[in-house]
Amino acid sequence: MMYTRETNPDVPSSACIKPCEFCFMIKEEVDLTEIYFLLQLLEQRVETLERELDAAISAAARARNEKRQAEAAQKAAELRSLEVTKELENTTKVFELHMEELRAKQEEISKRDHDIKLLEAIIQTLGGRESSS
Repeated sequence: MMYTRETNPDVPSSACIKPCEFCFMIKEEVDLTEIYFLLQLLEQRVETLERELDAAISAAARARNEKRQAEAAQKAAELRSLEVTKELENTTKVFELHMEELRAKQEEISKRDHDIKLLEAIIQTLGGRESSS
């Protein structure tokens, strides 16, 4: 049996942008074997597009997963950075306290050294008087 656009009015005129071999908008007669072949081609194209869509959906899911992992890694790195910064601040405070202690001890040592030199001078002075007497 042969079909033409006129014998199949169910096909809307807006089915295609331009008349093509894949629709019934052509005005010449089309053999059913050609229609069957064209349907097979269209089915193959649909299957190909479905596979591409599935692949795109899978890729999008992987990308979302990778993004979540990257965000989690970034958050962990930021938390670690905060920990290290806090630890550094604490270490700096401890260092400053130790430096203050060292300065205080240095001052004490300097004062004692001065006292020792003063006592040595007194001893020499007193020792010199005793040997003169």
